[in-house]
Amino acid sequence: MAQYNDVSSIVIDLGFENTKIGYSGDENPKNIFSSNVGVPLDLEEKIKNEIYRKCLCTKDEFYMFNLIYPLFYLQPRENIKLKNCLYLDNKNNFNINEDVLEKILFMNINGDRSVDKLIQNRIKGFIGNKLYKQTDTGSEYIDADNNINENDKNYTEVINNAQTDSEQNNYNHITNDPNNLMSTLKEWSEENGYFDLDVLENSYIDICGIKNMLNKYNNVSCGLNENMENFPYVFSLPNKRNKQIKTKIAELLFEKYKIPAIYFNSKSILTGFAYNKKVCSVVDIGSCYTDFSMCSDGIIDDKNYNIYNIGGTSVDMFLEELLQKHNNSSLVPYYESHKEKNIHTNKKDSYNSDNVHIDYYTKAKYIPLRDLKSYLCEVANSENEINKAKNMALNEHVDIYILPDGQNINITKFTNIACEIFFTPSLLNETAINSHLNNLYTKEQIFEGIPTTLFNMLQNIKSIEYRQDLLSNIILTGSSTLFQNFNERFINEFANLDMMNNGNFQNYQVLNNGKDFKKYSSWKGGSILSSFKNFNSFFVTRKEYEEFGFEIVNRKC
Repeated sequence: MAQYNDVSSIVIDLGFENTKIGYSGDENPKNIFSSNVGVPLDLEEKIKNEIYRKCLCTKDEFYMFNLIYPLFYLQPRENIKLKNCLYLDNKNNFNINEDVLEKILFMNINGDRSVDKLIQNRIKGFIGNKLYKQTDTGSEYIDADNNINENDKNYTEVINNAQTDSEQNNYNHITNDPNNLMSTLKEWSEENGYFDLDVLENSYIDICGIKNMLNKYNNVSCGLNENMENFPYVFSLPNKRNKQIKTKIAELLFEKYKIPAIYFNSKSILTGFAYNKKVCSVVDIGSCYTDFSMCSDGIIDDKNYNIYNIGGTSVDMFLEELLQKHNNSSLVPYYESHKEKNIHTNKKDSYNSDNVHIDYYTKAKYIPLRDLKSYLCEVANSENEINKAKNMALNEHVDIYILPDGQNINITKFTNIACEIFFTPSLLNETAINSHLNNLYTKEQIFEGIPTTLFNMLQNIKSIEYRQDLLSNIILTGSSTLFQNFNERFINEFANLDMMNNGNFQNYQVLNNGKDFKKYSSWKGGSILSSFKNFNSFFVTRKEYEEFGFEIVNRKC
């Protein structure tokens, strides 16, 4: 069994809204970015026209380098569509887009600097004197720190100064002799199927295309500056129906990147590790789904598991309906507000709103609302507030909050009502999002609220000892559980349910280790678990994968 004690694993928590990435043993993830990428609408056409041949890339590299990541939605992006990392397929199984995952991993681990450096080295190494002598743009790809004077240094020295020791090994056969250079180019192009030699010999290279390709990253350096192939990986995945995700990730990382080892586990199991609990009841409210898991010794009870369509985005969409109905106002992205300002000040608008894809606009318009939601919304807890929230009574006292861009989205009327859907889901019955109450796998089962759903699931457990262990270790996790009074309201309603059912549930406890645990619980669990000295045996190694295929992944994870 290979040993990885001297190499930190990289822990990855895949979510529908965000992906969290960091080193095992750390308290919190290093990177938290969107789980979506932007795909230029003309990308397929460019590939069809073989533009990549002029940009020093393979077809696959050109596609990957042109995907836009990370996305922040604070600025308009024209002529791109969104592509999600995770999705639910037509058989209600969780699935993954490998190209999006690869882009996310590459940008978060290798980082955008590595793309720039790769292209620099290809320009310097493979085009060499031809580009430097025949164009005036090659100098833009010379590291400024090297202060290279082409009159004083020959081509070989330029190459050596521009590369690290490991990279130099790949280029040390290049000389100043044009014949040798073209011979090397020919071998390289034939091996990789990259270029037409006529294109190379005429230095017909699309410098503008290369520049455009390198400017896809919002000028954000989000990577760990590591090499993907050097690390074992620990993945936190959706609790159930995740086989397709494991298959695709294992195939991508083992077969393409030749990583040493990999490990998968479910979010709720890893959440239990974060709280140091082998037996626990986990309620995870994500952005798109809320699931209820009974966990025991690394296993989730399949017969007593529920997942519903309700989540953090349900609160956003409910707030949007309330704003339209009671305030007669609509959501707009931050950049649209700036556009309105420009109209009044006669400033020229820098983009065409007709070119902004509806998917991108829809994501962007919720960003200002989410900023206010996290700051203002809270769960009703007193008897009076609860009655008002259940009856959709609007707050009479209205405060005005102005966002940094000047927008005024007045949600103070609804600050208690918005979060009430987790406790009184019937509020959504007459809305456009009533389908969010459906059980993902059992359509006839409707969401009854967080306390009621968990209470009924615990009642299904026959073993008194096992049920008591679950009652003693209730974990509420996910960003939506950070709303003020969430835990208190849950405890009060759970107690009322217990009293109405003869008080059979004794000594129940909701675990609370702070905000970071609620936000990053499954990532923290993966970080803690993979830092144990005896964790090596849990990994699926590349050797095992090559010998037994995916079956070994399915058996060990």
